[in-house]
Amino acid sequence: MASRDALTTATAAVESVAGLAGVEWDAVEGTDLVEATVAVARVKALAEAALVAVAERLEATGASDELGWASAKDFLTHVTGGRKGAGSTYVRVARQTADLPEVRSAMAAGEVSLAQASVIGGRVATLPHAPELREAVAGKMLDRVAAQSADATDLDRGFPAVVRELDPDGTLLRADLDKDNADRGAHHARFLSFTPDTLGGVRIKGYGSL
Repeated sequence: MASRDALTTATAAVESVAGLAGVEWDAVEGTDLVEATVAVARVKALAEAALVAVAERLEATGASDELGWASAKDFLTHVTGGRKGAGSTYVRVARQTADLPEVRSAMAAGEVSLAQASVIGGRVATLPHAPELREAVAGKMLDRVAAQSADATDLDRGFPAVVRELDPDGTLLRADLDKDNADRGAHHARFLSFTPDTLGGVRIKGYGSL
């Protein structure tokens, strides 16, 4: 899609979604309310998927850097109005799902949320660098979303069972542990973020490897 076409599409999407602000939700009941909620959630998922794709492009082109931003994640934090460091989620998910086409397709269809994609991408990133295993695990996790309506927490807790199903004797995982630390999948999945709270403290979130 050409640059101008992308901007036109994004602008049209904003105008279309803006209509939600005028809905008299107090008058919506029963099945209509339930179905409308599902539709709104899908709109959110589609927007988040687009932001992940945008984050990937911002990283590749440095477009926000040219405007004086220190990084794409800082720019994304600013435009989305999230807490400090919130933009890093879009950048991280873009990186971790770059080689998981099924996850990207599910995001583009609004079938998985940013939170679900983050868990799938983050968990898969800890696996050995075996494309077939990684894609298979991602596929199984997507199946859980489709068949069991698994949310992000369900996916996170169910990850070990999915890996055991595909690597029952632990052959691939043991092989990864035998590698130098710098070559392990878990090593490359490391991240650490700090988010200031309103009490003078800092929330710390991250993932490390042995």
